[in-house]
Amino acid sequence: MSNFAHNPPKARQLTGWLLDGAGNRFIVLERSAIVPWLDQIPLLAPSLCHLWDPPAEGVIVVDAVDDSHLVMDFWNPDGSTGMMCGNGGRCAALFAIHQQLLPSAQSQFTLQVNQISYPIERLATNTFRLQFPPITQLQYPLPLPLLGHSVPAGFVDNGSEHLVLWYPDVAPLFPQAASFETFPLDQLVPPIWAHPLFQERKVNVNLVLPLDATTLRIRTFERGVNAETAACGTGAIAAAAVTASQNGERKEKRYTVIPPSGDPLIVDLQMQNHTMIPALAGSATLVAAAEFTIENGTVHPVRFIPSNTA
Repeated sequence: MSNFAHNPPKARQLTGWLLDGAGNRFIVLERSAIVPWLDQIPLLAPSLCHLWDPPAEGVIVVDAVDDSHLVMDFWNPDGSTGMMCGNGGRCAALFAIHQQLLPSAQSQFTLQVNQISYPIERLATNTFRLQFPPITQLQYPLPLPLLGHSVPAGFVDNGSEHLVLWYPDVAPLFPQAASFETFPLDQLVPPIWAHPLFQERKVNVNLVLPLDATTLRIRTFERGVNAETAACGTGAIAAAAVTASQNGERKEKRYTVIPPSGDPLIVDLQMQNHTMIPALAGSATLVAAAEFTIENGTVHPVRFIPSNTA
């Protein structure tokens, strides 16, 4: 049992930062400040995310090992952890520079998540590029029984597990939906999560509409958030990887993936011995800060500070 229940840390004022990565919003905390409550973050995550309206879509804790090495821990709003968050990684990088955990002039460093190192390059003030490890789990085609039909799908594990579906293939399942934007993605998720492949560990579900050979629109229903989000970085990589596999690509390819936020994500795929090595580039923006206290396992907001005055 956690020592927290017997010796809860004393309440003190803390600061969390709201950052936006291509439409994904996260509360980001410095590890040194949150150490007394680290083991309670799975329980605190819903309240931390709900400091803002609309709520943040994850909790990130950042620590700097040295001037070129960051460590990031990530929790979904439901308290689950253990997955990679691509958009969150860029937000962690910007936060570290803003908080002077890294030198402001630093343009290349590494981010460690779940014992895996991701090289990061700062391309511009608010633009970062994360290099991912080779994708070792990619399954396409994956015939998926769905609402009485067999639908072609793709599965990718790139640090987070994703199912990719193409809008033209699933549109006939809901003929009343007139467009990609109005398609009821949330109604596809329960039968997918009930499938034997995904019952034990729920999968993120991505709906993809190709606009041309290298431009994709995407909508993602994220597990852990248990809702559709404005963007998903690992989902963008999964969509590009499955599209490349579907098209039989065997050379380097760049994809522009457009999430509901409209803030594009750039996915570069390098091919090495029939293995895809992805990189993800996109924006990261500081939105605001919130001062709060944690007392008896409860988060109490104190005040909110716009980013231009924080």
